[in-house]
Parts: sequence; C-alpha cells; structure tokens
Amino acid sequence: SIFIKMASSLDNYLDIEVLVSMGFDKERVEQALNATKNQGIPSALEWLFNHPVNEESAQKLGSIPTDAKSLNQSTSETSEQVCAHSLKCEDCGKMLRSDMDVQAHAARTGHQNFSESSEHVKDLTEEELAEQKLRLQKKVEERRKLREIEEKEKNRAQEMARRKTGKELSQAKEELAQREIKRIAEEKRKEKIEEKRLREKLKEDIAKDRADFKAKQKTSLPLKNNSIQSPVVLHEKKECNVCAIQFRLTNGVTMKSTFGADETLSVVRDFISLNRTDGNLPFSLSTSFPRKVFCSDDMTKTLRELDLIPTAVLILTR
Repeated sequence: SIFIKMASSLDNYLDIEVLVSMGFDKERVEQALNATKNQGIPSALEWLFNHPVNEESAQKLGSIPTDAKSLNQSTSETSEQVCAHSLKCEDCGKMLRSDMDVQAHAARTGHQNFSESSEHVKDLTEEELAEQKLRLQKKVEERRKLREIEEKEKNRAQEMARRKTGKELSQAKEELAQREIKRIAEEKRKEKIEEKRLREKLKEDIAKDRADFKAKQKTSLPLKNNSIQSPVVLHEKKECNVCAIQFRLTNGVTMKSTFGADETLSVVRDFISLNRTDGNLPFSLSTSFPRKVFCSDDMTKTLRELDLIPTAVLILTR
C-alpha cells in the first residue's frame, strides 16, 4: 500500500544519511543500496568495501577540497619530475589513495590541507578490513539504539499526555454528574416543602371550619348542662359547610379541591371531568374506607347527605 512505500522510502533516506555521514559519497551510497536491494546499512557497507572506487568514478564523484585541488594543479605541471602515488593530509599526516578518499576524509574530519605524495599506500589487510567493517557496524548499531531510545521517550511522553487527558475528562464527567445529583435533590426538597405547605394550609382550613362551627353552635343553641353536649359533637361533621376532597385518578395522580357541603355529587363529577389528566374514558366514583361505590342516583345528593364532610377521598375507577 501507499503507507508501506512511504515507510520504505523513509528507511532508504535514513540509510543514505548515515552512510554519507560516515564519509561515503552519496552517489556511491545510492549505488550500494540499489545493488543490495535496500537490505540495510550492513549489506551496503560490505558492498562498498568489496567495490573500491576507481579513478574514473572518483573523477565523476566531485571535487576534493580547494587546497587539494590547487595542489593537484600545481603538481601536475611537475608530474614529469615527481610521480604522485598518493595524497597526504597535512593536518594529520594520513595517507590517502584517491580523490574520493580525500573527499571522505575532509567531510569526516574537516581538514582542508592536502598534498600529493610519492609514497605508496598499502592495501588494507583482511584483518584491517574486518576491523573497519566491525567499527562501522558498531557505529550503525549505536545510532539504531539511539533512535530506539528517542522513539521510546516520544511514546512515553505521548502516553503520559493521553493519560492526563483521560483523567481530566473523567474528572469533568464526575463533576457534571455531582452537579446533576445536587440539582435533582434540590428539586425534590422544594417539592416536599410545597407539599408540606399545602398540607398545613388544608389543616388550617379544616381547623378554622371546625372553630366556626363550634362558635355557631354556642350562639344558636346554648347548652343547659354537660349531658347534652356529647350528641352535638357527634353531629359536628354534618353541620360543616365546607368539604375538602382529594381525588385519586386512574393514572395514580392526585388532585385536591374544596366544595360547599350542600353541593351535589354531580358538581364534583363535573369538576373532575374538566380537570382530570388521565384521559376522557368513563369513570365511576367510590370511597376506600368504608368501601362504597356511588351510582347515578347519588349524583343528585349533596355532599352532606353522602356523609363526605368535612374531608373525603374519592377514587376514580373505570
């Protein structure tokens, strides 16, 4: 795929950079990689050692440093007198075979002073070649390990950043959940306060009605002795003029309202039909205790006659 080709190109580019930094010419490095089918730096190094630079390729690979060029020009004029077999670095005294070696040495050390020499440079022995190859392979391995360490550090930093981001997201979600719980608890608290206020108000209304009833009893019917007080108390509920009724709809919702004691049950039924929230299906009315189901004949009776004062609970059934 395209990603595999990109990764392969990147590996080739890195191999070229490493070999060029070791002093090899870029064209030679590319030739070695192509000859070894991009099998890596060790294979390219082995090819480079087994295929030394000849004079024609050395001339094509570029120029050596300026001082070396000028020296070659000056010595070419006197080539009849002195025969140059090698090149010498005046900065460190190292003997070099060709211009290619001079260029590699200059790139590696930064030396710029070179001169021709009549001395012959001995060919490297098998041991020296193996040692040089081993040294280069060691350097390649060190660079590979350094890249692995850098990659591990980069991955570790990315993992730490990912964990930090995940922790921050988790904390934000937890804070949001806590705020939602507090909001729901506050709403329930307000609902309980409102229900308590309504209950207190209903109790106050009932107490006020009873107090008014007792006051009327005292002014309209004076008591002669304590013996006749008891029957009056027994009929106190029937003399109340207000009836507080709680309705339990078919969907479980409750409603409350207050009616006159002399209003008929049909008025209560009409109120339910106008304010119910459980649909428009037909319904019947009943009390829970004592159990009683109201029929059509009861619709013309007053709440007082049906013994529903001062308070009552009516249940809607289908």
